[in-house]
Amino acid sequence: ARPSPLAVLDMFINMPEGEDSDTRPFFNKRNSMMVNILKNMRKEIDTNKQNEDENSLANLSTSFNKLWERVWSKSQLTQEGTKEMARLYSTGGTHWFVNILISKLNS
Repeated sequence: ARPSPLAVLDMFINMPEGEDSDTRPFFNKRNSMMVNILKNMRKEIDTNKQNEDENSLANLSTSFNKLWERVWSKSQLTQEGTKEMARLYSTGGTHWFVNILISKLNS
């Protein structure tokens, strides 16, 4: 399996001292600058991933709310609704699904 981009960045950031040492002038300065650049890249990737996760959960909540209103207004769950519930469950995960379901039942 291919390593994730974050794993590759971590590999370069956490390279042991003395490995791949170079005798060219200013190697240590260039090396430390590159490590700082990689750390910033990793931080940006983590931030973007967190924002995407938050947006996707908000979209899932919106989808769940629409489905809940359709089911509640018809007083029955259709086959299409069941498939949508299963999709929301598998996408959002058990913890998210149970929390939103309980909050709907309590409201």
